[in-house]
Amino acid sequence: MVEEVIALNRLEVVVAVALLVLGSGCASRAVPRATETPAVHAETEAGRGSPDPSAPSADPLTDVEMMVDGPYYEDMAALALNTDAIVTATVLSDETEVAYPDFSSDDPQLNPYVGSGNTPSPEDIEAMGMVTTLYTLQVDDVLAGNVQAGSTITLVELGGLHGGVDHRVHGMSRLSDHPADVLFLAGTEDGRYETVGMDQGRLEEDGSGGYRSIDPDRGDLMVGSASELTQLTLQIDA
Repeated sequence: MVEEVIALNRLEVVVAVALLVLGSGCASRAVPRATETPAVHAETEAGRGSPDPSAPSADPLTDVEMMVDGPYYEDMAALALNTDAIVTATVLSDETEVAYPDFSSDDPQLNPYVGSGNTPSPEDIEAMGMVTTLYTLQVDDVLAGNVQAGSTITLVELGGLHGGVDHRVHGMSRLSDHPADVLFLAGTEDGRYETVGMDQGRLEEDGSGGYRSIDPDRGDLMVGSASELTQLTLQIDA
């Protein structure tokens, strides 16, 4: 069993701190906070962000569950304050990539080995890799923000299927498994997007004209009508 425990302020391509606990030996390593994707990636696998149960596989999957201490938003107004755009979108494709700390950096936030006098071994480097899924989305409608309807954007999601290992964030739905009707997006420094507060910022119609977060623990994050949603969009566009 492999467990990753992650603490972060806002979900970025590389998380704030990751503690990797490997097997019963409990070997652990810290992954530093980074505000953008490091330049080095081990590999990218197209169309592998989400496993296809019907597809044949030569190797059995290994499951990795990541425990993430993410941001908590008190209400929809707080969620909107951290939002750059609200859109409806369709998933066109996905791929996974592995990002690593920048071991050439003198910034201890980017390189955990700064000042230690140690050099990471290949095993250390591999253990620090963070799998993310990159979704290519077609923007169907823009409710708020500086995004063009009909354009394509990249949405970053922590976890994914890579190298025969299925990395999942505990309690978080995959976008490909549970598409949302409305996405609250925050831009990243490299021009990509993330959903605000992970599942908190993914809303679906509730059947009564309103929208509710798909986060099972945040049923209180909701708007009762399209007009209430419009009021939130005005807050973002102000």
